[in-house]
This record gives sequence, structure tokens and C-alpha cells, in this order.
Amino acid sequence: MLLRDRGRFRGFTIVELLVVVAILGILVALLLPAVQAAREAARTTQCSNNLRQIGIALHGFESTQGRLPAGSPGAFSVDGGYLSPLAQILPYLEEQAVFQSIDFHQGPFDEPNFTAGKAQPSIFLCPTDPLPVDGATDLGWTSYHANCGTWAYLTGWDGVFGPSHVVDESSEWASPAAEQVKLSEIVDGTSKTAAMAEVPNGFGFDTTSPKNARNDCFQTTLPTQAMLLNPSTANKVRQELLSLDWQASPIPWSGEWRFRGYPWIEGTVWRTWYNHLLPPGSVCWHTGDWWLFVTPANSYHTGIVNVVMCDGAVRRTATQVDGAVWQSAGSRNGQEIVELP
Repeated sequence: MLLRDRGRFRGFTIVELLVVVAILGILVALLLPAVQAAREAARTTQCSNNLRQIGIALHGFESTQGRLPAGSPGAFSVDGGYLSPLAQILPYLEEQAVFQSIDFHQGPFDEPNFTAGKAQPSIFLCPTDPLPVDGATDLGWTSYHANCGTWAYLTGWDGVFGPSHVVDESSEWASPAAEQVKLSEIVDGTSKTAAMAEVPNGFGFDTTSPKNARNDCFQTTLPTQAMLLNPSTANKVRQELLSLDWQASPIPWSGEWRFRGYPWIEGTVWRTWYNHLLPPGSVCWHTGDWWLFVTPANSYHTGIVNVVMCDGAVRRTATQVDGAVWQSAGSRNGQEIVELP
């Protein structure tokens, strides 16, 4: 009996198994945030690299053409198709085939551009952004928008990109039209002026998802503090807009316009541009005119937004950046001497 007892295998008790399971659960709970943080760090780096490549492409275009691409060449005119800067720099992003299929005298929803716009270059999408949903829309999206300045109502088209034609003959803020800019004409300095930044994609044709301050734009009226072509009122306008309640405000088009970033081929402020009146992370507002969207940079990264400057450097800018400092990075000729931290 002693020999048999000595050779008998002793198993784990229920208590011991529960202790082991509990320890494993604690280890997983400790390791999971670290794994998630590492993955997000990798996605943020990939996003930065996308913008860096776009910055290099902008420099390649300027070196070849003598100027940066237009924000919207021939906006809604008979001699231009209001296509985006991204469409114009496709050859410098190894997307020559898509570029060659585009007719720049046609609009983004006209053929052959509608077919060309179905392409979805991976470099146009931030890997952290959960949108768009594959197959939910006909055309491709972009997470990276062109800097069209402070806000046209206060400063005209003082950014790096803008419409090449007067978009509203009856409005003083629309004139003059934006010209294609040389890097040497960026008076404030290429290292101090933003070229493009992140903007989260909208929900597209999905009108059932709850409205979201990060993805949606909201309807309001022209801010009462805004004085036409008077940049000195920018801070008051900024505070007025920041005080608005987006949850109590409607989405444009009776709740159906959820197309920030769509399609990448169109060059307009409400689709693929952004401006610097509000700091990154703020809510987007439709102030009564589509060309007067107040559309801030934003992202799904925690506390930061990636920005490529006109010198090609990528900055991870905190969403808590001072509004005036952020505004200064939007104008190419505002004579500011501040630099994004």
C-alpha cells in the first residue's frame, strides 16, 4: 500500500486552480493596456509617416510645377473641376495610374473622375480612424485635409490652399480668390505654417448612428462677434463658437450631411479642407454658407493631432494648444513669430 500511495499522482484542488486562473487574469489585465498602447503608438507613427509622405509629395509638386497645388482649381467653373490637392499630387505618391485617369476639367462626380475617385489609396487614411466602413460608400475617403487658413469670413483665404475662383461674387470675404502659393511666398516661414492635418472621417450615408462631436458638423448661424474681414475679432468668435452646445444643434441637410473627408478627390472646405479658427479637437460648425464652414483639425489619437508643416516636418500637436498659437499656424502671411510646440 505504501508503494502504491507513493506512486499515485496528486492533482490540483479546485482552490489551487482558481488561484492560478485569478493570477492569469491579473496578468492579462496588466498586460492588455500595454499591448493596446503599443498598437496605438504604432498606428500614430504610421499616421505621421502618411503625412510625411504627403509633405514630400507637396514639395515634389512645387519643385516641378513652381507652385503648390491649388486648393480647388476652377471651383465650380467651366474650366476647372474643383479637385483636391491630394488629387493633384497623386504622381508623387506612387499613384500615377489613378492620376492619369482623372480629367481636371471635370468635377469629382463626373466621369471619368467618379470612377477614379473609387480608388482608396491607403496613404490617405489614418489607421486609428475606425471610419470609413468598407463598402459603405462609392468613393474613397481621406483623413488628411488641406489648410485653408484662419476662417475666410475674417481673413479671406490666408492659408496655403483655397479656391482658385471667386466662389461668391456677392460676398466680400470671397474676393480675391486664392492663388497657388510658392513656398518662398509663405512669409511666416514654412516651419511655422501648416500644410495639412488630420480630420476624422464622417459617417457618410449612415444617418442612424448617433451624432458625434468628433465626426459630424453642426448647424449654427454666423457668429454675432464676427466682423467681416476683421481678424482682430477672431478670439471673440472663437470663444463664442466654443461655447455652443453641439448636442442641441442639428446636423446639416436635415441630419443627412455626414461627409467630412468624402470624397478625397473633391477640393472644398466642407469635404477635404480644414481651418485654424478653432483649436484641434473642437467641434465643426456650418455657419450658414458652405464655404464658411469652421472645420477644425481633430483625430482619434489621445490628446494629439498630427500636422505636416510646409517644410515637410510632422508635428504631434496637443489638442490643448493655445487657440491664438494654433491660429497663427494657419496663416501664411500673418506676420506671427510663434511656432507650434
